[in-house]
Amino acid sequence: MAVVTVLLTLSLASANLENAGQWSRDFLRSPGAAGVAAVIAAAIAFGGISSQVAVSRGQLTHQEETAKANSWWSMFEWAADRALPASRHDQPLPPSVTIATLERLADEATTEIQRTACARVIDSLSESITPAIDLTASDPEGKTGSSVRALASYVATSRDTAASSSIAEGVVYENELAKSLMALAWRDPTFSFEWPGMLYDGREADGVVNVGQRRVVIEIKMVRDANRLRQVSLDVLRRLRARNQTDERYVLVTPIEPALTEAEAAEYSAVAVRWQGPQDASAVKDAIERAARLP
Repeated sequence: MAVVTVLLTLSLASANLENAGQWSRDFLRSPGAAGVAAVIAAAIAFGGISSQVAVSRGQLTHQEETAKANSWWSMFEWAADRALPASRHDQPLPPSVTIATLERLADEATTEIQRTACARVIDSLSESITPAIDLTASDPEGKTGSSVRALASYVATSRDTAASSSIAEGVVYENELAKSLMALAWRDPTFSFEWPGMLYDGREADGVVNVGQRRVVIEIKMVRDANRLRQVSLDVLRRLRARNQTDERYVLVTPIEPALTEAEAAEYSAVAVRWQGPQDASAVKDAIERAARLP
């Protein structure tokens, strides 16, 4: 188009505008007109080719994206089927392998739907993983150790995304707290831990600490919203207190400041404490000792 503009400009500059009709007829018979026509035809052809190339590129990109999405879903279905077999006769993959696969899929996901799908499978897997801490073994995490470590990696990489799992986060939190309490047991022989623990009525608790003749039940609530935490805490303590026909006392461990009043804590024979990491171990130890002294 630039060439056409230049040719027309030069031609018009030399034209006799008073005799424009004659000039136009002469120009249309000249080689210049043929050149202009050729340039225009080339420009039209180039535009058509460019449009076709753009369409082809768009189709190719769409095909590549579709193939990539299909491949992602195929891998997801493979992992989900082996994580949660439809038949009890099917042998599932080790949880740590499935969790690592889902972590990779969550990282490669391109849509919120894909990330959410990973989170739901992780939810189901996490519900079957209960940290079992052996306080006397050289490998205190035992056979669940690799699964919890895989969950910890998944939680770290998926945090604040649609792939995050609050259930997985709770399992990891409980495991880290159990290891912190285990360290207390090694330093203080008057503490005897059971993880998980059994209540007198046969129900399983997160953990039990025997302090002398007093049993202190550890209840862990991985809730980060203060208002919801308060309601959850009261519901748990009411349920425990209603079933308690013995001298059990309770320590409620949460990741944020406990939302219980002193009167509520006294009513339910409970002490609430925040634990965010090993640096809070002494606070948990103090809470256990205070709970053991409750009347």
